[in-house]
Amino acid sequence: MHWVLDVLFHEDASRLGSATAKMSFVRRFVTTLLERDTYKRSPKGRRKTVVRNTGLLENVLFA
Repeated sequence: MHWVLDVLFHEDASRLGSATAKMSFVRRFVTTLLERDTYKRSPKGRRKTVVRNTGLLENVLFA
């Protein structure tokens, strides 16, 4: 899980100060949503595709 978060969100390089725990939760939540999706791409590719395609974003959020 740590590797996925670091590759997808560059978690090790982030400098959020006191918001680190909150953003960590959001990142893990997003990663879980992307893993539930059946779209056949790498995790990084799925994240980029969901950002560009609002229909797919709705499927990921409300499935």
